[in-house]
Amino acid sequence: MACVLDPADRAADPPGSALVRKITLSHVGANQIQLDVEFNFRIPPEPGVARNEFGATDAPGSILTDYLIQPHHAHGVVAISSPQPSIGQGWYADVSEFDSANPDVLTSVATEGRILTLRLDLSDQPTILGEGEFKADIQIVQMVAGRADSMPNIFPVRGQKCGWSTTARETPESTIRQPAPQTVEPTAAREIPPPLTGMDLNGFRDHPGARCEPADELQLAQTTPYSAVVVCLQGPNYYYRGSRLNDGASITLTAVTEVPGGFDAVNTADGTQYQVRGDGLTIITAEQSFHEPAVELWQRDQQVAPVPVDQSQTQYVTTQSRQVRCAIAQESVVCERNSAEGFPQAPASNAGTARWNLATVSSNGAFVWTEGNIGGTDSNQDVMLAYGTVNHFNGWNIEASADGTRFTNAASGRGIFVSIESVYSF
Repeated sequence: MACVLDPADRAADPPGSALVRKITLSHVGANQIQLDVEFNFRIPPEPGVARNEFGATDAPGSILTDYLIQPHHAHGVVAISSPQPSIGQGWYADVSEFDSANPDVLTSVATEGRILTLRLDLSDQPTILGEGEFKADIQIVQMVAGRADSMPNIFPVRGQKCGWSTTARETPESTIRQPAPQTVEPTAAREIPPPLTGMDLNGFRDHPGARCEPADELQLAQTTPYSAVVVCLQGPNYYYRGSRLNDGASITLTAVTEVPGGFDAVNTADGTQYQVRGDGLTIITAEQSFHEPAVELWQRDQQVAPVPVDQSQTQYVTTQSRQVRCAIAQESVVCERNSAEGFPQAPASNAGTARWNLATVSSNGAFVWTEGNIGGTDSNQDVMLAYGTVNHFNGWNIEASADGTRFTNAASGRGIFVSIESVYSF
């Protein structure tokens, strides 16, 4: 079944990484049903933990999600909730509306690529299954954490609605009413062939900061995991507009030049450059550069297929000291310090006295500090980087030693060295 943003919900848009493409409901065994949730870009990482004057709280950018199953045949909701480590909560499913014992019917959580699989055991929940035809809707409710020192520090975002119907049927082999598997592909908008998600003739409908003026001509539209950007033509002049996905902050720049492969925009107030290319958006300040890999790209004179993003290829590793954990993808390496203090040489965190805990380098050598967490389902499944070994994952060579770990991109020769005392790109 297709999932769309709720048109009646006037909250801010969710981050791009939180958008769900479709959901499949299926019966997978005796009294068990399964939800397969396919995200547009990637599965949101597990929320991180920060601290403020009151203690543990959700780290900035953390996404908390509830999947609300609403059967048509019964009053009440089955709520499946994602983890919230700041309060010690893991995955769970609440069926208190149907059962005063309030059992947790969630039996397993698994991920593969962009698909999150949630399995429920409804052996003692006949009210949920009902009799005859089974129909249900699913509503996705999400909250995004802001700065740890703000009050409140968590904000609702626009919900997503997923409507479907399945046929409940009994077989001679089983007494359970079995929801039949159903998958309905979403219908894409077709104003501009081929459009990007949520795009029309002026840009992105759901991101006002990434739209052209009605009288102007859209030249380029691009999404990254963090931004939506457009380049527009007004008479003989270009202008650039970009919107940050997590909070809607936007910028408009008029100093824009067309270059081979894309556009360069300059913020004349501080000299920051915004380079839009087929492989993503690069932001260059006086101190450092940031690279956001492209998720999708559209250009007026050259329709380009969506950039493939294969999250299933991300390899998670842990150093032998267990002080640093890294996610290795073809386009980048992100390393996280497993401490609330962050990396000593990183910028100070907005969350308090600690420092930022993520160091990222792209395959072309662009380096950036951030804070948050790198996700992954189970750190116990990470590859351990034993001292004195050399590993190869996704086009990166990894050399581990007691002094630190060196990640080198085999194609470009660029990379990052990471230890607790020293982090630098090369």
